[in-house]
Amino acid sequence: MPGTVIRITKDENVRNEKVRVGTRLVQQLSTTFYPHPQIIFDELVSNAHDALASTVRIFLEKDSIIIDDNGEGMTPDGLVHFFYISHTKKNEERVRSFKDVKRIIIGKFGIGKLSIYQICRKFEISTWRDGIESSATFDFDKFETEEFIENFDLEVKSMQTKKLGSGTRIVLLELKTEVTGRLTAKILAKRLSKTMPLDENFKVIVRDEKSPPITLTKEDIVGKKIKAEYSIEEPSVDGIGRVHGTVMFFKKEDQNNQGVFIRVLGRIVNFDNPKGIINLNNISHPRMFANKIRVDVNADGLDGALLTNRAGFIESDSSYQYFVEWLEKKINSFGELEYKKWQALKADIEKLEIPNAVSEAFDNSASEIPEFGDDKTTIKRLMAQQPLSKREKPTSTQSKLATLKSLIKKKKMKIEMRDLGIDEREAFFDKENGILIVNSTNPSYVFASAHAKLPGIAYHVFKAAMITIALENSDTLEEFEFLYNALSRNFDLLDAFDDALKRK
Repeated sequence: MPGTVIRITKDENVRNEKVRVGTRLVQQLSTTFYPHPQIIFDELVSNAHDALASTVRIFLEKDSIIIDDNGEGMTPDGLVHFFYISHTKKNEERVRSFKDVKRIIIGKFGIGKLSIYQICRKFEISTWRDGIESSATFDFDKFETEEFIENFDLEVKSMQTKKLGSGTRIVLLELKTEVTGRLTAKILAKRLSKTMPLDENFKVIVRDEKSPPITLTKEDIVGKKIKAEYSIEEPSVDGIGRVHGTVMFFKKEDQNNQGVFIRVLGRIVNFDNPKGIINLNNISHPRMFANKIRVDVNADGLDGALLTNRAGFIESDSSYQYFVEWLEKKINSFGELEYKKWQALKADIEKLEIPNAVSEAFDNSASEIPEFGDDKTTIKRLMAQQPLSKREKPTSTQSKLATLKSLIKKKKMKIEMRDLGIDEREAFFDKENGILIVNSTNPSYVFASAHAKLPGIAYHVFKAAMITIALENSDTLEEFEFLYNALSRNFDLLDAFDDALKRK
């Protein structure tokens, strides 16, 4: 057996054999290390970045995908090394230069090419530099017919070429349509614009058969509707070094941007799991912020804590653990600042804007209360809304309702928020002056304020006002229900109220 040495002694047989690796390892590692197929393009573009390319072009065709770059290319030996699994020379020189480009190299594990297995059955690679072009075809089906990796022979061709400069082209063939069927230039561009270290020296262009070329630019987060932005700039975090970036608070919930995104050497590590680093629901005042925060930080010192697939971190790594603790405190500190701003704004809105908007909504509601007279049809129609017995005479209730309407319309309902204490009622109605007083320290109001957004708080005040007014102008349960229904019978009331609040 090749590679086997057998030594026989009097007492024992000793066999020294080489460990052999099965070809199925490539399939298993590809699907295990790269659970999201689009990571393939992160890897291929990163390879072009590390080859010191200034431009990468990706063309999505019906039956193939082409990735071209104008990097330094590879020698014939370099192409052979490209196919080595979990072996790379990138660790020997982490900062490299080519022409006018100087970069820190992203890759270091030598397994990125395994990801290609997920998207196609075959790929061709050609690379050229110094007038020599080398090429090879890797057929996964043929590869899998061999039992062990060392039994597979890869044919590498080299020849003189008239191509100018240098570069590399990879063509993915026999695509797995279950993976690529819905992939478009727009979808791919959206991902790469976020994950890749794009700048004036590194450009990526994506196109497909149905759309013109898309030149990627770094995602414009600032162009979103951001409420506040805080900078992080720490020159030396223990065990990590420099950490810099931003913490952004959006005006509205934004699931696409919410989360913690960590860049190492310019590439987002956890793009497919931004909520797995820090649970933003655990920060102070989560209802205000949890789905409105995006954290985007650069921490090159975490390079040693990367998982082999560069899609996450080794959670047991001490530097990573310290970093997460440190970053969570930072986010909390900015959250506290935002909460203080919110408290001041909320107090102003609750004391002034909501009362004015509710008053206007009441005015609109009163307009919907019909005029009263001797019209028996009108009286019957209104009294039919009473589900309880009609013990009270219609005229008595109608009179009270007419008086109430007149009070609201003539004086316009005034709302005042006052801190009256937790033992006092939620609302009082001063009929003489036409003022509704809402107790902002009553437990019911405090609960609504803590668990509802502003329209919800305002509607809570409106409901409390309707109940209080109807209650203080009624002598019987039937009368209370009739007055309450009359006040709230306008089905467009919520829309009217929302419009009033927006105008404030």
